[in-house]
Amino acid sequence: MKTLLVALVLVVAACGETESDGGPASGGTSSGGASSGGASSGGASSGGTSGSGGTSGSGASAGSGGTAGSDGSAGSGGIDAGTCQEGGVLDGGAEAIIAASCAVAVIKVARIDEECSGAGGAHVTFDVIAVGKGPALTRVSYGGHAYYAPAEGPDKVGEYFVAGIDPFGKLEPQPDNPGWCITGLPSVDGRVHALVEAASESAAKAKMAAILAK
Repeated sequence: MKTLLVALVLVVAACGETESDGGPASGGTSSGGASSGGASSGGASSGGTSGSGGTSGSGASAGSGGTAGSDGSAGSGGIDAGTCQEGGVLDGGAEAIIAASCAVAVIKVARIDEECSGAGGAHVTFDVIAVGKGPALTRVSYGGHAYYAPAEGPDKVGEYFVAGIDPFGKLEPQPDNPGWCITGLPSVDGRVHALVEAASESAAKAKMAAILAK
């Protein structure tokens, strides 16, 4: 009888140990799952949000900066319609007309293209040597259909002048007219309306300074 009781106690003890082992093991598994769940809900998503926020903020700032810069560049064109006279329509001599022009520059005859039309005419293209007033200029035109140069020119390549100019703000093509033998003229960014001749580049620069100082 005593032997039977001891056997029963051993069996019950073994079953309890197995159940307790299973409890902590399953508990460990579930807590491990909770732990991995916590990791997945961790800072990755919040990190993404802060990152996108930073990006959008810097993008807006850069955009507004670019706009301001382009506005500033546009504003630096420098032609004030209230302080210059387009087309040279002004009472007075050539120097007064030039001084009141929207652009004043020293120019040099680069080429002369003669028409083969019935009326003829010289199309004169100048290189801009120095600008004394107005925006930057590269190349300007003068003359055209039925234009005949006076004694003081421009009628020779290499001549220097101080000129009053209407600037275009960009290089624009000069139109071709094959019927009049006018093709391939270079683009220009201004049109001359008044001229004063000078003997040399240095003389032209000195004359321009004197005209603008009046």
